[in-house]
Amino acid sequence: MVDKEIRPYLRRVIQERYGKNDCALIIEELGIRHGLARIDIAVLSEHFIGYEIKSDSDSLRRLPLQIDIYNSVFKEMNLIVGYKLAAAAIGIVPEWWGIKLVHKDSDGKIIFQTARTSKKNPFVDKNSLLKLLWKAEAAELLRRFDINIRHKKRNDIYNAISNILSEENIYSYIIDTFKGRPNWRAVELQM
Repeated sequence: MVDKEIRPYLRRVIQERYGKNDCALIIEELGIRHGLARIDIAVLSEHFIGYEIKSDSDSLRRLPLQIDIYNSVFKEMNLIVGYKLAAAAIGIVPEWWGIKLVHKDSDGKIIFQTARTSKKNPFVDKNSLLKLLWKAEAAELLRRFDINIRHKKRNDIYNAISNILSEENIYSYIIDTFKGRPNWRAVELQM
């Protein structure tokens, strides 16, 4: 099994689960930490949920770096993995990650089997969350608090915001901002 077989089915499952939530956005290939990594499918809702696919034809070489990056942003993480890589992947991902094994049954239907249910991530980093925003979007948020942002570097803006807002408020602002982006690809995937 390869990604292009798994992804459409996973997308349908996610849309069935989150499609009734007017606040939810489903985004494929979302860049994290200014593009340092891309999550296969992200659900942006009251908290952020990530889905990473590792098919039988993939490698786990990048997984340790992806884990570090995804842990900084997603409140829940799920690894969708083929049987070929399952044992090795389970040994690499944190114990709070959910794991779904994927295979085809005798009729060729894709089956997900839950090996481990996801738990809440204790390591979300507000600055990493804020890196989902463009600099102008983050600066606009600071202006709402009458904080002078002239000549501030992007990281200074993120630090100032993370000192003011809770994780939940940052999640809300990011979702609202993504929904308001003109001609941005997330709008097409908005639920």
